[in-house]
Amino acid sequence: MFNQTVVPNYYGTATALLPPDGPTLNQVLSTPGANTYGAASGPLGLNAFNATGAFLTDQLVGGFDPTKVGVEGACQIDHFGNHKP
Repeated sequence: MFNQTVVPNYYGTATALLPPDGPTLNQVLSTPGANTYGAASGPLGLNAFNATGAFLTDQLVGGFDPTKVGVEGACQIDHFGNHKP
């Protein structure tokens, strides 16, 4: 659930769209419109979609490094959803 995993470390505001736990991570990732569940919010300035991606990436070995946001090739996931070594 978004409100229990992504908030507050990756996204600053719990969403009340699907109470009490908020949307599932799959709902945030698969609903059309990146800002459906919230626009950019602290602490990283990510929208709900990208904050969910940061949370999931952090679960991989090596984790999510906020200093690499926007750096080409820094993501551990390729364009096909595969983990890059």
